[in-house]
Amino acid sequence: MMCKISLVLALLLALVAILAGFWPGAVLAIILLVLCGRSPWAVGLGLFFDLLWGPPAGALSFVILPFTAGVVALALLRAALMRFMRPRIPREL
Repeated sequence: MMCKISLVLALLLALVAILAGFWPGAVLAIILLVLCGRSPWAVGLGLFFDLLWGPPAGALSFVILPFTAGVVALALLRAALMRFMRPRIPREL
């Protein structure tokens, strides 16, 4: 139930980020999706934001797909941490 609410919240946050042009909202939406375990949704949303806003300007202009690269890094980090943390999480939660 909590992940469904998180999914709706992340998509609403992404919509507000698109309408307002507020890229930190897009980053928060992607992080929320990855932490909830919806990595394929996050990759799709990251690709959409990369196509919408393009590569960053300035010193980080060599990064072509920054949102998608961040999603993949976060998803791999979450998978690695869940592998080690799952045996330590009590079942009664």
